[in-house]
Amino acid sequence: DQPRSRGLGDVYKRQVLDTPIEKLPGIPLKKPWEASITVERPSLSSASIDYKSTQQLIHTLIDARTKGGATLLNIQLHPDGYLPLMADHSLRTLAGWCFVNRDAMQDIRPWIVSQEGGIHLARKKEKAEVYAFLPVSPDWPLGEKKSFILRSLSTTKESAISILGQAEDPSAVQFTQQEDGLHISCTREQQMQADGHWPFPIVLKITRVEPNLKPPIVQTLPPNMAPSGPNLKGFLAQKGDQAELQLGFEYRLYTPPAAQQTATHWQKTEWVKSTPNGHFKLQLSDLSAGEYEVRAIAKHPKVEIPGETLRFTIPSK
Repeated sequence: DQPRSRGLGDVYKRQVLDTPIEKLPGIPLKKPWEASITVERPSLSSASIDYKSTQQLIHTLIDARTKGGATLLNIQLHPDGYLPLMADHSLRTLAGWCFVNRDAMQDIRPWIVSQEGGIHLARKKEKAEVYAFLPVSPDWPLGEKKSFILRSLSTTKESAISILGQAEDPSAVQFTQQEDGLHISCTREQQMQADGHWPFPIVLKITRVEPNLKPPIVQTLPPNMAPSGPNLKGFLAQKGDQAELQLGFEYRLYTPPAAQQTATHWQKTEWVKSTPNGHFKLQLSDLSAGEYEVRAIAKHPKVEIPGETLRFTIPSK
């Protein structure tokens, strides 16, 4: 099939899989997909090339894999065919991280929620195992302990938690299942480099787990533009295990791929209720001219579930 469009950020429609260009879906997809991502930052100048950081490439890979997809990295070679030094360094570091955490990269599927806060989650294809990708920003020094709560899963009497790439040490990871979720404390003992510096996500392997909730399904619908501002619209497709849910939206200024490291934070609207047929809406006002992203949100008592991310434009007056 011919691609639907050819612009940056568009999606090529093929017979077997979709190929988003320079972006990832906001939610897991039920069909195969592979994102085409450049190692270089998009630029209008050919005089100098700026490369995405290794942290950004690893984050993109994690985001894609936990949503059921894959990534295809595109690299611009020098005219004589050799790999630029900065790209070579980033790819070698990325390969090292993937080797250490290969168990969490291969044969995985999306968990019932792909993310809790800043922690990405995925499950093993044929096993009751979940992988939690822990962010290390701010820096996680060697030997320091940090604590996390995962609310979407429950452990069993046979559950165990380990850190990939780290020697087994019973004192390095402690966990307790409580009413509000799984409480985990773990100490970083990985020493991948001589100086102990390793500013990349650490992965927990959690075995013999069960879902702790049935998440709702919420959809973001295209906004209607009005003179006073956009009318945001959403649809609650399934309530999950709750009779009533709080519903709302998040929005932010759109950040193009060239400036992804400076993306603005999501801003929440007030919570609203859905109509009997599942639809809900809210009007925004006093927005400055520009291009925005928006997504619907369903607030479960344990986690917030987002819908797909859409874009809308406020024209200049």
